[in-house]
Amino acid sequence: MNGNADRTLLSLGPTPEPLSTDQSQSGTVEVYGSPFVGQQLLTRAPTAESVLDSTSRFARSLNGEFAVFIETADTVVLINDRFAALPLFYFTGESGITVSFSYSAIWKHLSESGSLKPDRAAFFEFLYFQRLYGEKTFDKRSKFLPPASVLRFDKRSGQLELERFWSPSFAKRTDGVKAIAADLADATAASIGRKTQDASRVGLLLSGGMDSRTVLAGFRDHPRPTCFTIGDSENNEVNVARQLAATVGAPHEFVGRAPDHYSALLESSARIGGTMYSFQHGHFFGLDIPASSDIDLLLHGHGFDYMFQGMYLPSHQIKLLGRGTLGYRLSSIDGDPIAGYAQNIKFRLKGVDAFSLVQPGLAQEMRPEIQKTIAEITSPIKDQAAEIYDLWDYPTVSAPGRHYTYLNVLSANSLARQRTVAFDNDIFDLFFAVPARVRYGTNLLAKTTATLQPALLGVRNANTNLSPGLTGAPLAAAGLARSIARRAKINIGGAPGLKPTDRSWPTADDLLKSDQQLGGLARQLPGSKSLDSLELFDMDRIEELVRQFDSGMPGPGAAILSLVTIDRFLNIVSG
Repeated sequence: MNGNADRTLLSLGPTPEPLSTDQSQSGTVEVYGSPFVGQQLLTRAPTAESVLDSTSRFARSLNGEFAVFIETADTVVLINDRFAALPLFYFTGESGITVSFSYSAIWKHLSESGSLKPDRAAFFEFLYFQRLYGEKTFDKRSKFLPPASVLRFDKRSGQLELERFWSPSFAKRTDGVKAIAADLADATAASIGRKTQDASRVGLLLSGGMDSRTVLAGFRDHPRPTCFTIGDSENNEVNVARQLAATVGAPHEFVGRAPDHYSALLESSARIGGTMYSFQHGHFFGLDIPASSDIDLLLHGHGFDYMFQGMYLPSHQIKLLGRGTLGYRLSSIDGDPIAGYAQNIKFRLKGVDAFSLVQPGLAQEMRPEIQKTIAEITSPIKDQAAEIYDLWDYPTVSAPGRHYTYLNVLSANSLARQRTVAFDNDIFDLFFAVPARVRYGTNLLAKTTATLQPALLGVRNANTNLSPGLTGAPLAAAGLARSIARRAKINIGGAPGLKPTDRSWPTADDLLKSDQQLGGLARQLPGSKSLDSLELFDMDRIEELVRQFDSGMPGPGAAILSLVTIDRFLNIVSG
């Protein structure tokens, strides 16, 4: 202890308006986001004294998406939700604790103070996984605040204490998909009721798949939202979404993207995302929703796909008559799930060997770091996991605010204030309780939708153009039958097969080809002083990667977009 009582809390960078604040003799409390106690929004902040009297109990009483800052004469306390929905970064020093919702602000501050130490392994992890795990940031001093945390900083001693106030139960339900779907339906409707209680006009980002369809179904007992579908043109996805909205009597608006949409959002994505997510996932930056909609709250289906469709569980394609089909089955996990996850999780870099992009000699240094990261995340739950799939899924869902696509949620805030329906304590608890075999595929969400508003199942799934209730072998058979019939020029009716232009979001390769400015930025990467300054990447290999892209070779797009993200972030924070 050095007896320094002058340490304090410093908040860096852009900070959202607090939902509520309390200032009293005991200290200051600031509440951010949208925490609920029961069904009620916490619009009146508690006193510092009442929170500190039982901090963990107070934290456990809250539901939803939130962060709470408390400062007294001798203590700073940070509390966040179970999802890390409001990403927070912090570091400590002689002057106190520094906290920011913006990692860009943290990096810039450390750089300007001469105390920045970039973490090469973190930059490689981002390239490999399109995200970071655990408490890791891109420097060796600051940390990411993990979910369900109570972080205490003693101003006098300078000591930190991190406590987790909640951990999931992995005990699995055995009462079948029908009962689980009924509970998920109730939880979804209840979450929508909570999250819309202070809104006058609600919007919903609606696709033609199952995640946002389930949210739309959850409005059964609530006024219908105005639905928005984003795209380059009014394609199959938009047509399906329009049919879904019409089925329940909800208004629908198509919001078009400009040809240079993604190059235009690069700056906002890199700055606000802080390179925690590849920039192209900031889909909603720079869009304009119709002024006539007058939306003051925006909802979406984020989270339902990876929670209740088992989107990142290991799977294999079903083959019939020696041909690949639309159907997939859950794969068994043989051997070490940690090694299997590190090598095979579906969102890791594909098409390019990430290790080939680093300087000679560094690849051997980086290889064990990848598996070590996943081992560290799963270590606390090894004895609690009820099935091997828990160990596979946990690195992905242990901090949803670090999910590789979470920038699409953050970018939705640029259209209107947004809330995530799936970020609800009851829904999250249910996710951990559902066996992998039940939540893999579209069956569970289809039954949930049927419980809420069954008419929505009469509209095809835009991802297959077949019935949304079809999954696994039935989907494989139906898709193959359609393909064979059309090849034989037999008219069987129904929707046509899908084309690449029917996707909501372009692939990385297609994006680079269609956006000339992005293609130009890709060609500048071999000469990037920012990338070279990290002393990580093999710049000659990056030049070869760009040549492969220019030659039309498929596969390099994802790596190039991640490198563009890093390059632009470094340029922003050094400017």
